[in-house]
Amino acid sequence: MKTDIIKILKCPLCGGKPLKLEAVVGLYDEYRDGALLCGTCNYSFPLHEGIADFLAEPSPEILEEQKASSREARIKTEDGSEFFINPETIEKFSKLFLSLPKGDGSYFFKEGGSFQNFSEGSHRFFDLFDSWNIKPGMKVLELGAGFCWASREFAKRGCEVVAVDITDYLKVADLYLKNGLYFERIYADMDKLPFEKDSFDLIFAAATIHHSSDLDKTFKELNRVLKKNGKIILLNECFIGIFEKPQQHAADFGYNDHYYPIWQWQKVVKESGFSKVKVTFLSFLKDYIARKESRGLKAGLKLKLAKAIIGVPLIDKLLSIVLIPHRIFFRPRSILIEATK
Repeated sequence: MKTDIIKILKCPLCGGKPLKLEAVVGLYDEYRDGALLCGTCNYSFPLHEGIADFLAEPSPEILEEQKASSREARIKTEDGSEFFINPETIEKFSKLFLSLPKGDGSYFFKEGGSFQNFSEGSHRFFDLFDSWNIKPGMKVLELGAGFCWASREFAKRGCEVVAVDITDYLKVADLYLKNGLYFERIYADMDKLPFEKDSFDLIFAAATIHHSSDLDKTFKELNRVLKKNGKIILLNECFIGIFEKPQQHAADFGYNDHYYPIWQWQKVVKESGFSKVKVTFLSFLKDYIARKESRGLKAGLKLKLAKAIIGVPLIDKLLSIVLIPHRIFFRPRSILIEATK
């Protein structure tokens, strides 16, 4: 952690500030260990390995998610060996983490591999990234940053980035810091963010907000920390069709997943104070191609046809529009939500 971020920090318990930094300088020219002391309620928030921990009094749902991630998240090698994700594993498989999200073409990013979902869905982020008008100096908050690959991409563009998560996946960021890239990392509840109002120009989240059990509360909090005319971008969220049954797999492992229909997302965002809300149905054909290629399937007729169609953007867009009713009622996938304050 560097001292500049203290200007926008506040106590998530009492709302007080300033926070006093009690730490020692460590690696990468940042404060690595110590504490942040609230000048109002005197609560001490730990700082360890450069990550400030603002998860004081975590909710039962957060505790359950943390247990699930530490219990279920692991790297499985081709010979069946398993490694829980911890600092030792991060170092051992550093090249894999550094190649996220697209991957290095190895087993780990193919069907059945630990990072299959990342490689299959990475095209959505990179296809859209340039359209978001990212500029140097923008203050960006990534929620549910996980392994921090998106925070890395924003930092590469010269943004001042804060990556927030509830898991130790944030420690992967040290791999980027070793290569001279920097962004802040914080453990925090997205419903009780430790930031002053009007702190960020952009909030980005991928497959994160659906973990909220109270969308209204979450979006009001996002609105609070976002500057006027600031923007939120939500990608890869879990939507559910009107006639679709929610999946149970994640819940079985203790993950706090919730499946909301598109109209509910739109309604809550608007009622939370955002002036503009845009929902975009992304290309289902690009998803199809990414899935097939990640599984190493040969280019059959369907795959060749799909590639031919996306080669003509107008046709691809028309197909996406024609299938909107089907996706709303039965299977809404690959949807982008953008909202402006």
